[in-house]
Amino acid sequence: MRLALALACAAIIGLTALAERAQALAVVDAYHYLDLRQNSDGSLDPRLPMFISLQDVDGDVTSATAEFSGPGVGVFPMFRSGPFLGFGETEPVLEYGRIWRSFDDDLTSFAQTGFTMRVSDSSGTVRAEVAPLIGVGETARFLPLVTDVTVSDNSVAPTVSWTNPADMTGVDQIVVRVVDTVTDNVFTEIYKMVITDLSTSSAVIEEGFLFAGDFQLRVELRDQEVVTDILNGVDRTMERNVSRSTYISDITVVPLPGSVVMLLSALAVFGWLGRKRLLGRG
Repeated sequence: MRLALALACAAIIGLTALAERAQALAVVDAYHYLDLRQNSDGSLDPRLPMFISLQDVDGDVTSATAEFSGPGVGVFPMFRSGPFLGFGETEPVLEYGRIWRSFDDDLTSFAQTGFTMRVSDSSGTVRAEVAPLIGVGETARFLPLVTDVTVSDNSVAPTVSWTNPADMTGVDQIVVRVVDTVTDNVFTEIYKMVITDLSTSSAVIEEGFLFAGDFQLRVELRDQEVVTDILNGVDRTMERNVSRSTYISDITVVPLPGSVVMLLSALAVFGWLGRKRLLGRG
């Protein structure tokens, strides 16, 4: 009887452990969107970014991999950002992304296809479904790009100007971003301005964000949707891209702060006084 009771308790403990392991990862969101880029060399780069947000229940997610079915089937590492807390979650949420694109730069077949994602790491496996972006017979249509992007100077607070396309149908936001491409390989965003007045064609980057170095300036047009769902009883409302166009240019900041000018002036004065004193002694 004791043996049977012990076995039963062990079974319950084992099932509980399995259940806890099974819920080590929880899918928060999974989606993809159309993304057209014009690089600094003028080349066009159509993409289909795909993202999945995971709730890390046990706090031990390290390096997840995703197995996809559909076009480009295979197992790939996922690029990680986070963890972060938001929308009322009590457990960390990790963001993972994988950039997909076809070899002929035609993403219509990709956008018409849904994906099944199996994300795994040492803590377990979770499955997510990514719905098609467009229906069969439709064509992937990217947002137009801004043109004539200029930067007033190479100071720490330059003015960025651009020309919006004549047809802004579908555009919800203009976003000006500056990305640091030097410090690491994940292109850290150091400045972001979201503009909802679609007649805007210039913006001043606020002082205090840029420093001496090389950066990427990105002027984006975004078509976004508001998504609301419930996770662990918490209402979560967020904006995510449906389509985005990005004009990318390289910029170099070579600031000469006022403090440096003052220091050079002070050194010049001290040098003049020292020279005068020496001449006086002679």
